[in-house]
Amino acid sequence: MKKTVFLIFVLLFIIGCKSLENMAQELDEESLAMIEQTELLFLDFQFNGEKDSLNKAGNLIKKLEVQAENNKYFEAKVFSLYGKYFFLKNNPIEAKTFLIDIRKRNKREENLYILEALLTKEAKDKVKILETALDNASTTGLIVLFLGDIAFLEGNFEEATIHYDDAFSKISSEYHGYYQLRRDLAYRFMQSPPKNVETVQLVLSNALKIIQVLQITFYETTYLEEYTDKKQINWTQFFATLKENELIVDKKLKINDPCTRAVLAHFLLHIVAYLENDDTLLSKYLPKFDPVTQTLEKHEFSPIPDIDVDDYFYNAVLVLVEREIMELPNGEDFF
Repeated sequence: MKKTVFLIFVLLFIIGCKSLENMAQELDEESLAMIEQTELLFLDFQFNGEKDSLNKAGNLIKKLEVQAENNKYFEAKVFSLYGKYFFLKNNPIEAKTFLIDIRKRNKREENLYILEALLTKEAKDKVKILETALDNASTTGLIVLFLGDIAFLEGNFEEATIHYDDAFSKISSEYHGYYQLRRDLAYRFMQSPPKNVETVQLVLSNALKIIQVLQITFYETTYLEEYTDKKQINWTQFFATLKENELIVDKKLKINDPCTRAVLAHFLLHIVAYLENDDTLLSKYLPKFDPVTQTLEKHEFSPIPDIDVDDYFYNAVLVLVEREIMELPNGEDFF
């Protein structure tokens, strides 16, 4: 009897898997590619704030909806994408309306659980939903990524690193570019956790603004304390003070502008000089006054092709690259 029960269980399992396999086969390569492209456009909006990417995702979903007609598994996928789309459009009420339609068509749809978790407030409740999904969803790569993000925000960096590494083995490499930085930060934070919980949220942004760089610096070091004696800072006024003290050289910059590598290099050099108590770093590669010729001697050519010796960040870049604090992305150029 036990053998019979076991055999029935195995057959049901194989048949169940086979039906899901057939479902995947029924989706042509073009549709599968469109689904992945939609997910990547969502990420582009979430990570980089590209509103046009969200609009493009909406247009793709409409096309997929036409192709999905009379295929309940495909329809479940499309409805789940609609749910995520409206959630990202800051319309959770509309997003929630798709849950019933998804469940009717495929209770094992991965995005069903992701959408439920997105619509849930408490982190612990999100985790319960997603952990249930690990046993029930037909695919789990995006679910594991979500668990990684929750662990990261909760300060569980070892758990986050494990989740990200697990997810990378399950999803296409197209996703890695968005999540690799988070994974690497989680690993580094295992060794040296941030001092302030707000830093964790700030570093999740792939394109930091100047205000975020200032906030991280303020939360994690004592460097900026000499410029303010307040715990609650008016960041706009504080930014003006930093300009007056030449920590921000480009006077056209605004506090909510993206923090470019040039701005970051100049700012980081001041932090390094402060932490090492070595002000000579601030002028190491600047023109030196020659008392004999009574002139400033400076490098005629920059060793880094895409920056000039007269750029305000020239000295900072050379010092930071020399110390391997910043890198040359292609081995030659700074930008």
